[in-house]
Amino acid sequence: MSTPFSHCEIPPIAAHVRWLPDETFFSLCSRETVFQCGQSELFGSVLQGAQPDFPCNLNMFDALTHSCWGDIDSIIEDHTIFPSFRPFITADSARMLALAMKEWRLGNIRARLGLTTSRFGTDLSLKACPDCIQSDASLHGVAYWHLKHQYPGVLICPDHQALLLQYNLGQRWAGSRFTWILPGEKAFSPLSADTTSAACQELLLSLATNAMDLAKIGLTKAFDSPRVMWTYERALADRFPADSGYSERHAAESFLVFAKHLRPFRPLHHLPSSEATSLAFIRSLRRPQHQQWHPLKHVLLITWLVGSLGAFSAAYDLCSLPPGSS
Repeated sequence: MSTPFSHCEIPPIAAHVRWLPDETFFSLCSRETVFQCGQSELFGSVLQGAQPDFPCNLNMFDALTHSCWGDIDSIIEDHTIFPSFRPFITADSARMLALAMKEWRLGNIRARLGLTTSRFGTDLSLKACPDCIQSDASLHGVAYWHLKHQYPGVLICPDHQALLLQYNLGQRWAGSRFTWILPGEKAFSPLSADTTSAACQELLLSLATNAMDLAKIGLTKAFDSPRVMWTYERALADRFPADSGYSERHAAESFLVFAKHLRPFRPLHHLPSSEATSLAFIRSLRRPQHQQWHPLKHVLLITWLVGSLGAFSAAYDLCSLPPGSS
């Protein structure tokens, strides 16, 4: 694909910073830009490619840096949230996402991933742990963005058990959305104004663990949509037994209690708030998945229904589709 810089002769950029533990690609580029006093053009342009969740124009980045921070695939797999999306999307969608990140623009990939039809938000906001900010500054001389904090479903730091803060200017309508930025340079706000109870904190830690485990298996395991639906169906029948299928009323009541603990937190404000909407949310499991779901929906369902990603994965492996299913 041709870009405005395809025919330019630009000397390779030397690496002045090195990867820090659990660092995102966005963070490394932000640190390099700060080191260069804002003059670094890692993509042939100061801001091109600066999306915190899915960077793009990585082909240009690789050409300019001569792979000094690793090849493109290792950057995508080890320093972006790509692995947390991979298990529940088709192989074709995964290839398209990886390709879009290498090209000049992302195009409509967010819609293809189910971000635009979910109620969790199209853009994934930057998140940081206040305790990590302090410890990183002390240990490394700079606060930076941790990859584990950015996965959908991680709302609490697994290391410090502190609620994460959200970068306030990380939304599409903010003029500085595409600015390279590091934690501590701009205002943050808590993901919830409510006081977190011990029960809620335990739930948030379970949610975070499942979200991080999803990313860990992201490059080695892919789930087939019909089997995923049937695995959920079997889990519902086991947990809420009834003469036929499962008890919808008991399931809806249970999920409503689960959602009540999480609704105060961004981006979970739109979780069901009534038994009717809770039932509708659960019934969506039984419909053919024509559009891919946001991975956060799977993380929520797995946490509520079976407890852990490991338990879900084991049930999935043992699950056989009923005759006539496809």
